Amino acid sequence: MNIRILNLAGNVTCVLIAPSSAKSKVSPAPPARRPARRRTVWGDLAPYLADGRLHVGQRLQWLREQLGQLHHTTVLATGCVRLDDGRVFRSLSGAARAVSGISESGPRVWRTEKGIAVRDL
Repeated sequence: MNIRILNLAGNVTCVLIAPSSAKSKVSPAPPARRPARRRTVWGDLAPYLADGRLHVGQRLQWLREQLGQLHHTTVLATGCVRLDDGRVFRSLSGAARAVSGISESGPRVWRTEKGIAVRDL
């Protein structure tokens, strides 16, 4: 094995150089990876589905009277919600922020079609 000492800008550095007769070892290719499984993402409404307060496919609405806007979302089997435009959110607050542009308490603003706030279920 050869040792070379380099002096770069006043710093002494030692470099080890392997002899030319040494054979380099090539590591074998890693084993083939299994295809990634899709992980189920559970939304904040999963407990509501589990105890029957909400059901899959149930429509929730948010009436913004002062702006004259009515937004709808659908509860999915994972506890997530899907807006009418197809975007999916893990929380009602995320869906509310998406349609309003500001932070809102989702369980307070989203209501069942009977007018009951989700937080009151």
